[in-house]
Amino acid sequence: MKKFIALLLAVIFVLSVYGIAEEKPTIVATTYPLYDIAKSVAGDRMNVIYAPENAQEHAADCDIVFALCEETDPWTKEISNVKVIYALEGIEIIDGVYDVFTVPVNLMLCSSYFADSLCMLDMSNQSYYYENYMNYFLMMSEIDNQYRQAVTQDMTVYSNDGTMLYLAIEYGVNVENTDEAYLLSTYNYPSEDDLAFSYADLMMRNVEILQNK
Repeated sequence: MKKFIALLLAVIFVLSVYGIAEEKPTIVATTYPLYDIAKSVAGDRMNVIYAPENAQEHAADCDIVFALCEETDPWTKEISNVKVIYALEGIEIIDGVYDVFTVPVNLMLCSSYFADSLCMLDMSNQSYYYENYMNYFLMMSEIDNQYRQAVTQDMTVYSNDGTMLYLAIEYGVNVENTDEAYLLSTYNYPSEDDLAFSYADLMMRNVEILQNK
C-alpha cells in the first residue's frame, strides 16, 4: 500500500511539473477560416473549437473568442472574463462585405495579428507561436502565387455562398453570375465533409478551378 501511495504521489508530481494535469486554454472561433488560423498558430498549446452557430454558448467556458468583428458578432461586446480577438481589426472592409478571407493576403494579415495577441497572452510560448505563424504565412504566400499564375484579366468568377469581391480586387478579375463564370466558394462555413480539410486545402480547390481555364 505504501509503495502504491508513493507511486501515485510520484505520478502527480510528474504531471504537475510538466503541465500535463493542467487544462489547455480554449479558443472558440466563429468561422472556418478563423478556426484554421487559430489551429495553425496555437498548435498543440491550446484547444480550438469551431462554433459557427453556438459560439456564444461556448464562450462561457472558453478563454479566448476569435470573431470577425463587433458588427458581425455583436454578442461579443456583452461577454466578460473572456479575451475577445477581432480578426478584421486592421483589414479594410469594402462596401460592408466581410468575406475577406477569399484572398491569402488577408489571411496573412489576420494570422499576424492573432499571433501577436497569443504572444501577449502566453509569453512563455512566444517563439512557438511565431514559428507556427511563419509557417502559415509561407503557406498562404505560396497559395497567393498560385492564384496570380492562374488568373487572367478577362476572367469572371462567382460564388453561391458569399462574395468574391476581395478576390476580384486583389487579382483583377470580374464578379458576375454568368454561364462563363468560374464557380468558387468562400468556405466560410464549409459542409460537414469539407471539415476534414484545412482552409488552405479548400482554397486550393478554388485555385485548381481557375487553373483549368
